[in-house]
Amino acid sequence: MTKKNKKDIFSSKNLNKNPSEKNTYNIDHVLDSVFGKEGTKKRELNRKKAMVLFRAEDLINERKESGLTQQEIADKLGKDKTYISKIENGKVTPSVDLFYRYVQAIGKRVEIV
Repeated sequence: MTKKNKKDIFSSKNLNKNPSEKNTYNIDHVLDSVFGKEGTKKRELNRKKAMVLFRAEDLINERKESGLTQQEIADKLGKDKTYISKIENGKVTPSVDLFYRYVQAIGKRVEIV
């Protein structure tokens, strides 16, 4: 999708005003055109990508909060900094074991509820 097409999709004339609520818009058609219609493979793939990025962002925030660098985490886990960067950027999904070790390395714990 080109920059111009994105602008066209998000212009106010293309957003359907929601008659039941003042100052709200229905953007389902925008989501469908960008991410695929609900229930399609394209939409599910984009949903999975989003979840990976959200998890990765959580790891970054928690690591920074702990005051540790990627290099320090890498040293604790016996990995290289590049690999930690790939995990934190959602390029690589760590094994469950490595995920738990990463969480422990930043002084946190995983709870299953």
